[in-house]
Amino acid sequence: MKTLFFLTFIAVLATAIHAQRIPDRMYIFNPLFNAENHAPENETQYINSAGGWGEFGAYRIERDAEHNWYIKLGSFIEFFRTGNNKSFAFISNVEFVANPDNDIRFKPRALIWEEGFVYTGKAESYFWQIGYFHRCKHDLDMYFYRKQRAMIFGSIQSKFIFPLNFLNEKDNALLSLRTEIYTIRQDERFPSHWMDYSYNWNQLIGTAGFNFNFTKEISPQYFNYYFNSYFHVNLFSSHEGYLSRFKDVNRATLNGGISAGIAIRGNAEFRIGLGYEYLSDTSINPFPEPAHLVSIGVIVLNHTSIR
Repeated sequence: MKTLFFLTFIAVLATAIHAQRIPDRMYIFNPLFNAENHAPENETQYINSAGGWGEFGAYRIERDAEHNWYIKLGSFIEFFRTGNNKSFAFISNVEFVANPDNDIRFKPRALIWEEGFVYTGKAESYFWQIGYFHRCKHDLDMYFYRKQRAMIFGSIQSKFIFPLNFLNEKDNALLSLRTEIYTIRQDERFPSHWMDYSYNWNQLIGTAGFNFNFTKEISPQYFNYYFNSYFHVNLFSSHEGYLSRFKDVNRATLNGGISAGIAIRGNAEFRIGLGYEYLSDTSINPFPEPAHLVSIGVIVLNHTSIR
């Protein structure tokens, strides 16, 4: 009963939330999860590991006019690892969105790109990360629309990741707390009169949020079910200046979602599942536009480092 209440609480929380779109928002990355690649104590190994994830699916049941198909891809390379408690990696993630507005009902619409460097450390009972990320959104195939929107962000990101025992299994769940302070904010809209419509992402101050992800065995060897969730809150100022934006907070927008399904685990993990998100700003059209999105998709990931 407690478990059911907790999952219901997360789902209800996610239905009321909205904000910036981050390609890897459902996942938790940590190369130190992978014990097979640990270096000897106090020794450093270079180009120590690599991996990634991919997701392909369709928006069905509930969606807006701009979302019909999606593709998400991510990869990382670990430049070095010292023992089992220090790691430095490069990460790149991308999200592609297509709508049905052409003859084959697959019209490229938007591309959201993310890349960054992450340093990971291990404490006694948790992990911590700090890094810098560049994120941008670009329009695709815009000839007939006569409108466009370019968004660019740069941020200093920090995370605390806590392994948890959940549903009577050891270390099968993760709670990740994250913050981002933005060094670059760009929200360029065409036609330009849309710049005055609603809030402007040039006023963005920072982001805070969490992920709660877990898997649970169905059979002793291969089959699991999984549950991933995230929640982010973005803080905005009434000012656009680099320092003046810290003078006040006049708006908070939220973003969240849940995903669940069946997983087959071997050297990698294959998943089939359903997801739900609410976005107050899909970042596609040149004005903040909300969307309820229900998706069905297939996922492949390197589960030793990405969960």
